[in-house]
Amino acid sequence: MDNTKEFKLDDPEIEATIYYLTSNEGGRASSIHSGYRGTFYYDGKYNSAAQEFIGQDKCEPGDTVRALMIFAAPEVQKARLYIGLKFKITEGARIVGLGEIVKIMRSDLIKH
Repeated sequence: MDNTKEFKLDDPEIEATIYYLTSNEGGRASSIHSGYRGTFYYDGKYNSAAQEFIGQDKCEPGDTVRALMIFAAPEVQKARLYIGLKFKITEGARIVGLGEIVKIMRSDLIKH
């Protein structure tokens, strides 16, 4: 019997492409699953963001995935995001992923 539940975000705010670093690159040693809440970092700002991987439930270090994301505190991102914005996913001081925004669903987050 399979008790796994697929993780789904109700109202994703952005879509991004994310490369997860290998342990040799300083990243994680274990799999990353949809629902992961790494810290989204760019331009001196941190914000926890839940991720839903598109077309897959998990990825391995060294993989590039497309992910939908929703911020824990979206007000921090208001009028600051744009297509092509590069960001890091961190766990504490360690960078575990490198991403780029490819779509923004919430118009109030778009930088004008």
